Amino acid sequence: MADARDLPVEMQAEDCGLAFRVGVQHRLQEPQREVDQASDEEVVAMFRACRTAKDRLVVLLARVRLRRGQATGLHRSDCHLLRSAR
Repeated sequence: MADARDLPVEMQAEDCGLAFRVGVQHRLQEPQREVDQASDEEVVAMFRACRTAKDRLVVLLARVRLRRGQATGLHRSDCHLLRSAR
């Protein structure tokens, strides 16, 4: 539902009251690109180059594709560290 009074006169209904109106939808079409991911060896090298626990956490979270906010919402039961634990 929308108020038709803000429309041009040609597009207004005769009663000029509330009417159903479709909103404009903007969609940008982008081609799918393959993401260049770091190999396991590169991740291990980055992990070893880290000097602080915070840096190690950032590398680990990036590897599992989590943001800081997502990681803070995790519970211990959400973490499956072994493949057999799934």
